[in-house]
Amino acid sequence: MSVSTLKAVVDRAFAERYGVPAINIVNDLTMEAVLAGAVEARSPVIVQTSVKTVKSIGSRVLFSMWESMTAGIDVPVVLHLDHCPERAVITECLERGWNSVLFDASRLPVAENQRQTVEVVAEARRFGAHVEGEIESITGVEDGIGSDTASARQSLEISLRFIEETGVDVFAPSIGNAHGVYSSEPVLDFQRVSDLVTAHPIPIALHGGSGLSPAQFAELIALGCAKVNISTALKIVFMQSSLAFLKDAEARDKWDPRRCSGRSGPTSSRSPADSRSNSAAQGRRDGCRHSSSIVTASSPTPSVTATFRRSTRPSANSPFRCGGAIPTTPSRSRSGVERSGCGAR
Repeated sequence: MSVSTLKAVVDRAFAERYGVPAINIVNDLTMEAVLAGAVEARSPVIVQTSVKTVKSIGSRVLFSMWESMTAGIDVPVVLHLDHCPERAVITECLERGWNSVLFDASRLPVAENQRQTVEVVAEARRFGAHVEGEIESITGVEDGIGSDTASARQSLEISLRFIEETGVDVFAPSIGNAHGVYSSEPVLDFQRVSDLVTAHPIPIALHGGSGLSPAQFAELIALGCAKVNISTALKIVFMQSSLAFLKDAEARDKWDPRRCSGRSGPTSSRSPADSRSNSAAQGRRDGCRHSSSIVTASSPTPSVTATFRRSTRPSANSPFRCGGAIPTTPSRSRSGVERSGCGAR
């Protein structure tokens, strides 16, 4: 197991109709917590980095963190570059070791998008990597990329031609989903997913997962959404738990920053693989639960908990078979996207 490929992970999920969480991280704490949650839940996971995160931390440092934290890990994990319109950044990440990228040329005319996506797929193949493609902008701004204005949807014929001509491994259609916090209940186009998968069986990426209902997840995953993106929910938990910890530290007048990451002892592990439960538990204690709470069923914040399937081969009652239960902030519904400073999905 350990470090896997996007295709290996999502093709199986697509065939068996369960969803693989694809979760955006923003630093070492969120990366460690997401990986620890995957180990604890015995689930594959796709760790996603935005262009903004790559540029702010640096690809070398980010990939070093990834190598260190996935050493010896015993669940399938993938490192994915999310929503990247910059070819130079794609090349940099592929050369560094990312094994999956989303080339986001959705602002370009479809023909030019298709031409460049063919080139990106060819480049990725040279590194043994895989590619997610899209031809319509998902509504909402993702770490500075995107727009709050909904883009026009392309016809089924154009979408199928793009999929077939480019050879992308995953396709991300616009179906009424959005990045960020939904301001009203989204009207999702389930039929579009069904039509695409029926005409060309390909794993579908569901963007804007934070805030969708369990029923919506269930139906979309059953139809073929094998990659389920979560970002905003983690950012909200991370920021709110950090704020709660700082308020508690102020009240107690105890200022030990190591306690914020659960590392107050003389030694600590940086690898989620070192223990199936210790690292995740560290991230939850001392009031600083951070992002582990988003990926474990024992989360203290059930409204933003992503419930992973419980084994590497999903059973008949697996939560991600034909609809993974990812209850996320039900009080925040959407169709328009309110910018809350937390980013996307």
